[in-house]
Amino acid sequence: MHREMCMNIDRAIRCGLEIAVFTRNHHRYLVEAALIAAAEPTRRLTFRAQNRWVSACDAIGTRGPLDLYIVPIGKTGCVEYVADLRDVHVDPKPEQKRTQELLELSLPSTRHEGLWEKSGKGVRTLYVISNCRRLETPFPITELVKVSKHMPLSADYRRAYSLVYARDLGSKGEAHPKNST
Repeated sequence: MHREMCMNIDRAIRCGLEIAVFTRNHHRYLVEAALIAAAEPTRRLTFRAQNRWVSACDAIGTRGPLDLYIVPIGKTGCVEYVADLRDVHVDPKPEQKRTQELLELSLPSTRHEGLWEKSGKGVRTLYVISNCRRLETPFPITELVKVSKHMPLSADYRRAYSLVYARDLGSKGEAHPKNST
């Protein structure tokens, strides 16, 4: 089925279109995750987000792991890192067994952060990645097309995350739209 026939997220998932997730994170954590993945590509690592990743959670529940495109916070509007998004846990609570299991998978440098209780921000999503790697050729976020509106992300897109159509990264990390016909 063509993209034009599957305009909203639920329909895009049901239509079998290749979707991915776009987000931002701190450069130092991306470097750390990429170093770990270089030695152990399948090792799962938990990251935290202040916003609720409900549609990403739904997509993974239906489709399984998704590509994750990441722009380092404070950098230009280019996707520099990609990873496999393995799991998303929305509204984690400290007393939940799943929350504790996921926090055990945190980067060594963030293990002490818990659910950001001390900062007052509060974690609303835990997301688990593997195989984080830096792209040989970063690409502008404006080349990513939002599933919900079928429009490219703007160069100044600041939201926490977005479901986008997946890209074919090829063996050299070059980004090209995946065939969705």
